[in-house]
Amino acid sequence: MQTNQLPSNYRTLLIAIILLLLCLLARAQAPKQFSFQGVARDAAGKVIGNANIAIRLTIHLGAADGPSSFTEEHNVQTGAGGIFNVSVGSAGGNLALVDWKANSYFLQVEMDQEGGSNYSDIGTTQLLSVPYALHAEEAARLKNDDPIVLKGTFGSGNILSGVGSGSRLIWYPRKSAFRVGHTIGGWEDGSIGDYSIAMGHGSNASGKYSTALGKSSAADGKDAIALGSGANASNEFSTALGYGATASAQGSISLGFSDATNDFAVAIGYETLASGGHSVSIGAASKSTGFHSVAMGGGSLASGSYSVAIGESSRAKALRSTTLGAYNWIGDNPNPDVAAATDRIFQIGNGTGENTRSNAMTIMRNGNIGLGNNTVDPQFPLDVAGRLRIRHNGSTAGIYLDASQSAAEGFVGMKTDKEIGLYINAAWRFWVNDQGNGYLNGNLIQTSDRRLKTNIQPFKNSLAKVNNLQGYHYNWEDKAKDQTLQTGLIAQEVEAIFPELVSTNKDGFKSVNYIGLVPHLIESVKELKSKTDEIAVLRKELEGMREMGKRLELLEASINKGAGVSEVKTAAK
Repeated sequence: MQTNQLPSNYRTLLIAIILLLLCLLARAQAPKQFSFQGVARDAAGKVIGNANIAIRLTIHLGAADGPSSFTEEHNVQTGAGGIFNVSVGSAGGNLALVDWKANSYFLQVEMDQEGGSNYSDIGTTQLLSVPYALHAEEAARLKNDDPIVLKGTFGSGNILSGVGSGSRLIWYPRKSAFRVGHTIGGWEDGSIGDYSIAMGHGSNASGKYSTALGKSSAADGKDAIALGSGANASNEFSTALGYGATASAQGSISLGFSDATNDFAVAIGYETLASGGHSVSIGAASKSTGFHSVAMGGGSLASGSYSVAIGESSRAKALRSTTLGAYNWIGDNPNPDVAAATDRIFQIGNGTGENTRSNAMTIMRNGNIGLGNNTVDPQFPLDVAGRLRIRHNGSTAGIYLDASQSAAEGFVGMKTDKEIGLYINAAWRFWVNDQGNGYLNGNLIQTSDRRLKTNIQPFKNSLAKVNNLQGYHYNWEDKAKDQTLQTGLIAQEVEAIFPELVSTNKDGFKSVNYIGLVPHLIESVKELKSKTDEIAVLRKELEGMREMGKRLELLEASINKGAGVSEVKTAAK
């Protein structure tokens, strides 16, 4: 193959009349072909019409004489006016192999007017960026599997306007902001925050560094995040995620269908509210309205500062109070920010509804503890409504008592499995067994000081009254009681004589104060002593009379004997 040089004037003429039309093929990728059109003339400038000519096109990299990146030969038919058309890339060359964005390119045109391969150099000219390099640059950005990079300068460029409504994809370099989705008219410059992102349907991020995703979400605060449907993060550093979630205060967080309306408050769940500063509300319809308060569960309310309410409809109203359980008692009205001794600082609710609120446990700020249903106002350190059970795995279960802050001095509890008693000074002093029998290791002493008594009256006729009592042997009908033979009185009989010594319980059963009989027995003994003394006197008198009688008998006998001697003497005379 041979290349000849055409005369200078011929080349200039031919290059001047060549018209290059470079067209894109309506696809965002590197072009496969482009059109080349020219007019063929000979050295004298005469049109070469209706002739078969050969054209060779070469694309050089970097310079007119640079290395070849593309070469292609065409045999074309000129028209009557010498016009011919060539589709560059249609004769075996591959334009896709040309790296359009790597460097500048130059197109060399050669022609053989006889249609052979004896080409003459027509000339070389640079391919400008319109359309090839520009098209290649844009196409490269959207090439499959390659990164997409668009450069911009913050604060520069045109002001975004006229966006309108509908589906849009917007990269706004002036504010380094990004928008994608469906807008209903809020994606204009004035409603776009610096460095913000908004995606979805009707969502907007007007705060600096803010992000809004989903449907109708709004991130209006600086560094705010709104995700979901109708989520609203309107203050700086706020976060709203979910359906209708609202975070309207600084640093607040709302998750779900909830409201966080105070600084650094957190609301999570359904219809929860965190309106106290730095408060947390979690669950359904729970509210933390106190400063630094926490409400968790269903319908719980923590209104006291630093309070905690956990459970179902729990209420923590006092300062630094905690409530657990369900439907605790709420009849008090404490100051949520000021401590008082009567505040309920810990409660466990065991109610079943709004009209049946009650507590299983209540602790007052003064230290009093109430156990049992509705012991809501304990008056002692331990106030129990009901019974206590104390266990000790076979050992003596009970309660140690200490009045001197040193070693325990007393113990009340089980002596054995069948005996309960009082242990003091290293010994069991008193105990009762399961049959009701009592044992006393010591003396039973009752208070009896005259100074403690009034309306003091001496007994009358105690002996006669005691004499009307009847003692009995008997057995108890209750099989749980001691079934051995018993000794005692009948309460009804005692009541008829000594009513003050008989008590009747709520069930109508009667008991006898046997100790109360002792004074009557004493008086009876005294009466007996008096009678005994009288009898002794009478006996002495009787003995005297008997002695006198004997003496009289002897005297009488003596008299009678003397009278008989006299009679004998008289008769003898």
